[in-house]
Amino acid sequence: MASPFNRLDQLVSASVEAVFAERVRFEPVRGGKYTQGARDTDRDGLEFPALVTVDRGVQITSGDEMGDKFGVGLVGAPIRISVSAGIFPDPDKDLRKGDRFVALERTGQPVFEVVRLAPDNATRIVIFCVEATK
Repeated sequence: MASPFNRLDQLVSASVEAVFAERVRFEPVRGGKYTQGARDTDRDGLEFPALVTVDRGVQITSGDEMGDKFGVGLVGAPIRISVSAGIFPDPDKDLRKGDRFVALERTGQPVFEVVRLAPDNATRIVIFCVEATK
């Protein structure tokens, strides 16, 4: 039996997406020794709305102990793309490490490369990415 909260989750997710989503293009990439980076023609590319979060970084300090040099550094944090689970019905088959997303509404249309997937809940998939070169 489905949880009574699934419907509420769907409504909240749709509302957040309606306000904060931006258009992205999914570009499947072929893996393998000789074809890595080439377009995967066995899987379709798609355009759809997604929630794209690019963390600006996490500030860390060093020098907490005697004899340490004091300094401040910036550690890069992940890029997350949250999509409706219906976009990729079988994420383990439809999405692969190395696939790319293009943020169509951002300046310069940055490209993000998939590093791992995580189901957020019953209605969303979170795709962790890094910035890629075009």
